[in-house]
Amino acid sequence: MWGIMIVLSLIDGTASQFFSLSVIGVHVRLLIVIPMFFVCETLVVPRMSAFVGLAIKSGLVATSSLPALNKELSRVNKWKNAWLPELMFLLIAAILPLAESYFQPYAQLHPFSFDTGLSIASQWYLVVSRTVFRFLMLRWLWHLGLWCFMLWRISRLELNLLPTTSG
Repeated sequence: MWGIMIVLSLIDGTASQFFSLSVIGVHVRLLIVIPMFFVCETLVVPRMSAFVGLAIKSGLVATSSLPALNKELSRVNKWKNAWLPELMFLLIAAILPLAESYFQPYAQLHPFSFDTGLSIASQWYLVVSRTVFRFLMLRWLWHLGLWCFMLWRISRLELNLLPTTSG
């Protein structure tokens, strides 16, 4: 998305403004944050699953609570793989710019301040890049919320906790 925006700004002749410090947020979102969503998903999600497996294998969860834990795991997996939340996140990400223009009619809604109005690169950023960023952010927050819910549900189960002293 960032490469397409560079090409569009070169076509528009606004490349000098594209590389100014005023649009650093655009560069950070597209070059650092969006790839980090994917890195976190490939690194963190397997560790979350490994934690639950270790909790079962180590005997942390009492044998009598294993059916309840399996029920919670299947419920969380069902919601994690459901298409409805992701569709809602996509709709929210696409509709949110309309709400911004309603609540902030006189605010600058885009990081580009071209005198000639919105360039093609600005329109690409506003319509495509920000929508993709918001969708991925909402999706990641959903996964973190599911993980917090799962931890909360595990904390409500009968656990075999052994107090130890350190030192």
